[in-house]
Amino acid sequence: MEQPYSQEHLVQFIYKEIPVLETFEIEDALENNVVLANQCATLMSAFNKLPEIELNPSHRSIQRILDHSRKPAKVSC
Repeated sequence: MEQPYSQEHLVQFIYKEIPVLETFEIEDALENNVVLANQCATLMSAFNKLPEIELNPSHRSIQRILDHSRKPAKVSC
């Protein structure tokens, strides 16, 4: 039985956010389903146009986050 794949599945496939077994299944489906392959190619094209972003927070910002994470949580009822 052929598994229908949504755009969400394809996006997860492109971002490598799915289990290995599902990756193999989608790769097989892409080889055998022209419509799905075209959808994936369209999404991949859009993905490749996205800018790569590198976030380099300052040491001070990182330290503030770490300091905040060490504080006990406030509990309210």
